Amino acid sequence: MASEALDEELRMLEFKLARARGMTSLGHASYLGVAAYISALLTSKYGFGHGAAAKKIRKQALAAANAEACVLLTGESGTGKNILARAIHNWSERKDGPFVAINCVGLSKELLESELFGHEKGAFTGAHQLKKGKVELAHGGTVFLDELGDILSEVQAKLLRFLQEREFERVGGTKSIRVDVRIVAATNRDIAAYVQDGRFREDLYHRLNVIPIRLPPLRERKEDIADLSQFFLKRFSLDAKKNFTEITNEALEKLTGYNWPGNVRELANVIEHAVVLGSDCFPQYQWARGPPRAVLPAPGRLAVLRSQRGRWATLRVPRLEV
Repeated sequence: MASEALDEELRMLEFKLARARGMTSLGHASYLGVAAYISALLTSKYGFGHGAAAKKIRKQALAAANAEACVLLTGESGTGKNILARAIHNWSERKDGPFVAINCVGLSKELLESELFGHEKGAFTGAHQLKKGKVELAHGGTVFLDELGDILSEVQAKLLRFLQEREFERVGGTKSIRVDVRIVAATNRDIAAYVQDGRFREDLYHRLNVIPIRLPPLRERKEDIADLSQFFLKRFSLDAKKNFTEITNEALEKLTGYNWPGNVRELANVIEHAVVLGSDCFPQYQWARGPPRAVLPAPGRLAVLRSQRGRWATLRVPRLEV
């Protein structure tokens, strides 16, 4: 019953969003078809799945797209946070504006400030000309802050001020610049724990955590593996100009039996590896990565992809723990 209620709520939300975006002029009675279209689009374009966890995330993302509040996406590496961030942008009123991503990993205070807010000519050694920052370039659109947990404390203060006032100064500048942007942030760190340890500002955390969305690891939503595998099969077959169309049941059992520490990104790599190396005969290769603990014997050759012309490709499913 709870699942049916969620399905109904999702369909209504999707219909309202579609109508607001001018995707359809159909009446209320046709919202089921519109919802089905958007649901299919989410998997075909973004590779997300149709399981209960995916439905919950889709509901939260659609609600976020209809708002202007900050969104904080959390989850392990490879769960699709950057993909969901782009989907939220594309479903929002800002879809025609720029989507500007900033990876905060490994950047010094000066470099990150310059990336975010730009700098004036002569602001520091090597600043030979004025440079607009990503926040300024994203005017009218969305700024995606990836790996938020790596932002240094000095930059956190400047980012907080920007979120409060929606204006900033370029590095080395004195003129305040006002912009209209929406912030979506993502991290694979436990930011709440960082706040407790004093490594992340509590006031900034609350500013960013208005709409929190957790993306569960693939091992918690194995019901999506079949859909995702088929999605990646179609995508990589098209890229490689091959016509593989089928994944065998035996292969799907192997795929769903693995815990996927690299999550959706690792699954995509496995399918792409099989498609690219697939040919008339079984290629002689092994792709096996597993934990250093006891493992089952390396899996044998597994026929997993069948093409329209009867060709097969093989894939080495990562080793399974005993």
